[in-house]
Amino acid sequence: MSKLIPADQAWFWSEPWQRGEREASDDLAAGRVESFKNSESFLDSLS
Repeated sequence: MSKLIPADQAWFWSEPWQRGEREASDDLAAGRVESFKNSESFLDSLS
């Protein structure tokens, strides 16, 4: 089965982008994520 992808959404289906999506999904599943209560605590974590 073949599907047409709108040209403005083709980037999402590129191999590099899909590889990143799989990596992000793996990180989420393995608990390799961090949550922040607000933008200030996020920015503090960068320093």
